[in-house]
Amino acid sequence: MTHTTTIAPAATPTREDLLARFEPVFARTADGAVARERRRDPPFEQVRQLAESGFTAVTVPVEFGGSGARPSDLFALLVRLARADSNLPQLLRAHFAFVEELLLDTSDDLVRRGLWLEQVAAGEVFGSASRGGVPPGGGRS
Repeated sequence: MTHTTTIAPAATPTREDLLARFEPVFARTADGAVARERRRDPPFEQVRQLAESGFTAVTVPVEFGGSGARPSDLFALLVRLARADSNLPQLLRAHFAFVEELLLDTSDDLVRRGLWLEQVAAGEVFGSASRGGVPPGGGRS
């Protein structure tokens, strides 16, 4: 006789569950936000805490290590984060755009997509940068 075990997929968390889960991180983020802004201190520690809590992987599917939250739930969370520190949703904009591009990717390269999503779930945070309109290698004289 063969016995098989079926593992049920994890349920997608509710918005209320997500808000409760991240509220302690948001509260820590709010502490000193005004002082950081006045001193122009980059919020490195706050971004690290958000990544470690799983916030930056909240829309990553469960099978890749994220929470599998819906985009509408992400936006509710970003509104709450903005109340704690209005700089952070803007700072994370490129990161969440990158994750969304991965989620919408319909190419056949699912391995590459999965590797990126697993990196996000592991706490990697992605951003963007620019050099103020100066082309690479085109320094000013």
